[in-house]
Amino acid sequence: ERQKIVEIYRGGQTINSTARLTGHDISAVDYALKKYGVERRPHGTWSRSLVADWQPTDIAYLAGIIDGEGKILMRTKAGCWVSVVNTNAALASRMDVLLAPYRCRWRVPNGLGKLPLWEIKVSRAYDMVVLLQAIKPYLTVKAEKASVALGLLADRFHIY
Repeated sequence: ERQKIVEIYRGGQTINSTARLTGHDISAVDYALKKYGVERRPHGTWSRSLVADWQPTDIAYLAGIIDGEGKILMRTKAGCWVSVVNTNAALASRMDVLLAPYRCRWRVPNGLGKLPLWEIKVSRAYDMVVLLQAIKPYLTVKAEKASVALGLLADRFHIY
């Protein structure tokens, strides 16, 4: 069990996400890392976390959802991000599994009678590049925006 915790952390997860994925608390994850002699990364740093080990059908699914329901947003100072907001919990769950370690956030909109919203958001520069490069061949509506976002990320963060 401790070895699994260490492998997940070494795979790029934060201590919080490792705890969430394994069902342990943060102190148990910290103990396992110490037991195996793994040094904690400095606060706020991750190793590369989003790994494009998806099946081709998963990539096409992600592209279709992002193309139809999602947004590719670019801001000059805030950078870029991809988000999908939907009221379907099953869709949110599937997106959360494919884009782990990202969390699916639930929020209730203002006003009576409105459905709860699920939001999946990818905003780290490296993860944006991995995601956009994987789904770009399958995009139709947002293909140009994906190209512009990849160019912006390459110019601003020197990620290719």
